[in-house]
Amino acid sequence: MKPASCIILFVLIYTCTYAQIDNSYQVHGDYLNIYGNSGNELSVNGHSNLTGSPMLNSNWGTGSVMFKNGKQASNVEMQFNLQNNTLYFRSNSSVYMFAEKVIAFKISYSEDGKKKEAIFKNGYPDRAGNATDFFYEVINNGPNIHFIKRIHSEINQHYVYGAAAQENYEVSEEPYLYIVKDNQLIKISETVKSVSNALSDYEEQIKKIITDNNYKLNNDKEINQLVTNLNYVK
Repeated sequence: MKPASCIILFVLIYTCTYAQIDNSYQVHGDYLNIYGNSGNELSVNGHSNLTGSPMLNSNWGTGSVMFKNGKQASNVEMQFNLQNNTLYFRSNSSVYMFAEKVIAFKISYSEDGKKKEAIFKNGYPDRAGNATDFFYEVINNGPNIHFIKRIHSEINQHYVYGAAAQENYEVSEEPYLYIVKDNQLIKISETVKSVSNALSDYEEQIKKIITDNNYKLNNDKEINQLVTNLNYVK
């Protein structure tokens, strides 16, 4: 093939709207899960005792995607990998990653017989104030304050005397508050003190809301309601 033809082919592949993943495996972070012709999982890289899944939704869900270029896609079959923070989609039984940069997505799925829905968004700042590509779950996306969570899955080992180590995926959740006017992301714990310190500009309003509603701020529901009220304080 001539050099010019190679360049043209590369451009055509690069500008495609998605990148295909071989159907013979699923990407699970630091290694690949390989499946034989019978559909049974084969052991790879010493992870034969691994249980669980790195996915937010072990079954495929559907949702919508917003791209950085302003375009949107709806009714897309999706899975979100919490270990590598990557969104996958499925079309005609093939699995793909988006080539266009995704800035937000909404996904509906079923887990343990329950219907769930989640919104994820990136662009939140790092410590230097620069936007990042990491997707956070958005619980409250108000005009002044966002309540979001960093959700991550990783492989943990559990040792039993006289037996092989057992490995399983464990999910961790870290709550954050994003202050829009300061472009500041603050990690919090689910306590009155932590939330109040992060939102020091709203000290008096927080005291009143906590007193009126007998809030402990020890769960997502109460923090979300507090943030909703503060977002519309005049």
